[in-house]
Amino acid sequence: MKRWLLARRWGCAALAAALVLLGETAPQAQIVVRYERDGSTYLENIGAQTLPVNGFQITSEFDDLVFHDYDGAKGWRALSDLESQFPSEASAAADLLTVGALSFGALEATSGGLSEASVLGDAVFKPGDRWFIGKPFANIPIDDAGNKKSGYRFHWKRSDVIDGTGGPEIIGLPVPEPSTLLLATLAGLGLVAMRVRSKRHA
Repeated sequence: MKRWLLARRWGCAALAAALVLLGETAPQAQIVVRYERDGSTYLENIGAQTLPVNGFQITSEFDDLVFHDYDGAKGWRALSDLESQFPSEASAAADLLTVGALSFGALEATSGGLSEASVLGDAVFKPGDRWFIGKPFANIPIDDAGNKKSGYRFHWKRSDVIDGTGGPEIIGLPVPEPSTLLLATLAGLGLVAMRVRSKRHA
C-alpha cells in the first residue's frame, strides 16, 4: 500500500510538470494569432464560446510583415484569396468556418498591416477551431515565453459587438528553459527507476 501511494504521488508530480511544460490556459473567449516556431501562423479560438468574426487586422510597427501571396515558404494566405489562389481550400474553409469565410475582402496588405473584413457574413470559429493564414511574419513576433513582443498587434471584430474581447493577441508555445527540460527528464528517469525497482521486489 505504501509503495502504491508513493508511486501515485510521483505520478501526480510528473503529470503536473508535463502540464506546466505543455499546457496553455484560455482565460476567456478570444480569437488569437497563434505563431509557431516554423513561422506557420493561425487564427485560433482559444476560448469556450463560438465566435462570429467579421474582420481582423495584424499590424507591425517594424514594417516587417510579408504581405505578398503565400507561396509555401512566406506570405499571407488571406481568406479573401481562397477562391482565386487556393480553390481547393475554399470548401474546407466553408466547412470549418461557415460559408461567410468566403465573403471576406482584403482591406490592407502592406508591410505594416494586414487586414480583411466582410459585410456579407461571418467566419464562425467554434472553440478550438483554427485556420492557417500563411507565414506573414518576417521576424518572430513572440518572446521565449510565448508572449507577444512589443510592436506587434492583432485586432479582431465580432459582428454582434463593437470590439473583440481583451486578452492575449499573438501567442505561441514557450521555448523551454534548459533547467526545466533537465528537471522534467530527471523526473521521468526517476519514475522509470521506481517502476523497475518495484517490479524487482514484487
